[in-house]
Amino acid sequence: MKKILMLRTNKVDPDPRVEKEASAIIEMKDIKLDVHAWDRDGKYKCRLEKLKLDNGEVDIYRVGIPGNWGKGMRNNILPALKYEINVFFWLMKNVKKYDIIHACDLMTGLPALLPIKLFKKKMVYDCCDYYADSQEGPKFILNTLRRLETKVIEKSDVTILCSEKRIEQIFPAKPKKIIYIHNSPNMDNFKIDNDKNNIIKSKNNKLKLVYVGNYCENRWLLELLENVSNMDNVEMHIGGFGGLGEEIEKIAKKSNNIYTYGKLKYNDVLKLESECDCVIALYETNIKNHIYAAPNKFYEALAIGKPLLMLKNSGMSEIVEKENIGAVIEPNYDSLVLGLKKIEKLSKEKNLKKKMQTIFEEKYSWNIMKKRLKETYVNLTEDKND
Repeated sequence: MKKILMLRTNKVDPDPRVEKEASAIIEMKDIKLDVHAWDRDGKYKCRLEKLKLDNGEVDIYRVGIPGNWGKGMRNNILPALKYEINVFFWLMKNVKKYDIIHACDLMTGLPALLPIKLFKKKMVYDCCDYYADSQEGPKFILNTLRRLETKVIEKSDVTILCSEKRIEQIFPAKPKKIIYIHNSPNMDNFKIDNDKNNIIKSKNNKLKLVYVGNYCENRWLLELLENVSNMDNVEMHIGGFGGLGEEIEKIAKKSNNIYTYGKLKYNDVLKLESECDCVIALYETNIKNHIYAAPNKFYEALAIGKPLLMLKNSGMSEIVEKENIGAVIEPNYDSLVLGLKKIEKLSKEKNLKKKMQTIFEEKYSWNIMKKRLKETYVNLTEDKND
């Protein structure tokens, strides 16, 4: 029996990528998986709980260290340092129990480096976001973060990237092995039951936009809501959590065409998206990481066959333009209006849904990604046996 520990800097409640990967790993024979997670909303010592997955449950160790969501490194540096120290000492005490550490970002990969070296463990580095390019700050600090992440990548046995384009982003790092796991939803357990148990809060002929995710800055959310609130023929349906939550609720309360849903289970996210006309993925490109983004919303829209609204030059926007499966806009009101007119036209095309779902199944389906992940772990555990 081989034991794997997955490290993540959120509570995993929810975290679609972590939960899908964990579900895939526990399908394998002779594998035991645990998760260690940072609860930024609580304050408590590390405690053992259960994480329910699609095909079972795993042990999850959660530590509560109050921190911010979606407000950048400057507003979260002390909680982040406290968390890294905490997870480092937890690993020094417990890493001997595990064969492979699966670190999901720099803040977990960095404190794992010394423990895996001392106790000769293998590491998978899941580069969900290239950290330096997801932050704003002085150049010398960002360059230091790049050097640290390069070290983590090069010391890892496998590096996971969420799109092929990201190989440019991690240069000059030289990974030992790379695999690409896109942020695709697992559609095996998702069924649309027509009008039964609808989640959507309105029924009319208005164009319905939907976003469910992190309420963070640099996703043009507040600007979009302010613009939509002045449109008679458009509605916005928004769910999630994060640093902009209070501001989003204020805008929604004074508008009659903005509906909020709070935190949703992932199956309900997909269902709400399927009940709307257009999926939103507006990543502003003043954050370099957004140029290389592989948004969950992009893959969810493909899977359910709904057109996308994206910002020009953000990650995956070139595919939206090339395949004509949505509208790519500039971050201003006039461009938004033109984009929504195109979305309205696209949403009425009979073959759009089939076209998008075919692209998803042939290139991005979770079954393809799951197979890659399992093959990687088979190779790692065989190497360990050697």
